[in-house]
Amino acid sequence: MDLMATARIFARISTWFVLIPTFIFLFRFFRLNREQKILGILIVISAFTELVSFSIAMRESGNLYLLHIYTIIQFTLLTLIYRSTLRKLFLPIFSSAIIVLFVCVAILAAAYIDGVTFFNSVARVVESLLVLTYVLGFFVLTLRELRVRYLEKEPLFWISTALLIYFSGNLFIFILYNYSLRHDISALVWGIIIHSVLAVMKNILYCIALWVQNNTNK
Repeated sequence: MDLMATARIFARISTWFVLIPTFIFLFRFFRLNREQKILGILIVISAFTELVSFSIAMRESGNLYLLHIYTIIQFTLLTLIYRSTLRKLFLPIFSSAIIVLFVCVAILAAAYIDGVTFFNSVARVVESLLVLTYVLGFFVLTLRELRVRYLEKEPLFWISTALLIYFSGNLFIFILYNYSLRHDISALVWGIIIHSVLAVMKNILYCIALWVQNNTNK
């Protein structure tokens, strides 16, 4: 089996794996808190986007334009998940302002830098850095306030861990994706494999985030 075939297998596993946290979200919907429900909505949108993208790819049509739309939706929902945490670190208007600024950056980058039919490298890198800032802010506040008695029962802890692994692991892949597409296919293929593995790990942690319930720190 060649490397490209292996990458396709990993990508398909990653695509179908997102259905697991989707089912957990639907099963536990009425027992979830605000952050978990927003995460669940993101997972449902992710599953829908993955399946539509897979269907388009099977017809050998370009599907990267979907990623431009999904990235904006993903960043918006992740910002809403961390809204209460951000209010403790910044002014309340910060979360709304950062969403507007990110949307502008994503649109401009798609139009003038990356191109709508190519991977949205600029938007994904900016998103990664901002989300990692959210995650760092959560961990700093958690250590400073010591308000979480059972960290393993805190949904936002598992969400933050998932995002830390996914975005820190993929940051350089996002930076080099379009360059690799044009100049080094082998690096691109390895990037697809690594991204798929990290996406599965993220969704495993999302499953835990949707399953745990913590009423001790509210």
